[in-house]
Amino acid sequence: MYLENYFYIFSVAFLFYIFLWLRKLFRKEWIASAAFLWTLKILILVPFWAAYFYVIFPFAFPYVENYIYPTDNLQPIIIENTENIEQKFLLIGRKFKSDIWEPVYDKSPLNLNKTPIYTIKKHDLLEITARSGTKDYDIIGIVKLTGFRYKSDPFIGYAFSVPSVPIKVYSHEFWQRSKFEKVQVEIKKELLLFILSFAAALGILFHAISIKGKLILRVILYALFSLIFGLSAYLAYQTATTLVYFLR
Repeated sequence: MYLENYFYIFSVAFLFYIFLWLRKLFRKEWIASAAFLWTLKILILVPFWAAYFYVIFPFAFPYVENYIYPTDNLQPIIIENTENIEQKFLLIGRKFKSDIWEPVYDKSPLNLNKTPIYTIKKHDLLEITARSGTKDYDIIGIVKLTGFRYKSDPFIGYAFSVPSVPIKVYSHEFWQRSKFEKVQVEIKKELLLFILSFAAALGILFHAISIKGKLILRVILYALFSLIFGLSAYLAYQTATTLVYFLR
């Protein structure tokens, strides 16, 4: 999925929704022609919402992603916390035969964590299913989080060639440094997902307060808009968490 292709669609729609909100809040008719305003809405918002459903649903629901973008392999990864306190781990993957490293997400069917950061309670384990192969990653790195900033935190991790037999690591294995050196992680996708999710939450809230018509229609639209707002707000929060760790 090349989200860079949608950057302008996301950004223009985000700015346009800010304009619509300011127009409503200050009750200013900055665009006097209703026909011109409706033309702008169609030209800007229709491509935006089409891109939203095309991009967000695969990211939010792994079944959809694996159907639209089939992968060569789903790699099982097990991380066991053998310590007496909660531990956090970061998963990153190297794009097949390249120097590009990206965050790796759990593609298990029922998964609410939409960040590459995984929290494991004491004496517990976590099973993760990651994409791998020629269309995805040939190396997956498991990194123990030692702080709150990727750029300055000590880097302690292990790298595994994938696909392979199920990978299992234990938290006590990360007490000592390995030969896996810190790499630069590409987060353009996360930035674009944040812009898209935040713009969608902002936009759908605008449409919700602008609903008119019969009661039954309003009830249906309120229910639909609430689902979209909840999903968008949650994904905006999750992607923001990832961005904060990598950028600050």
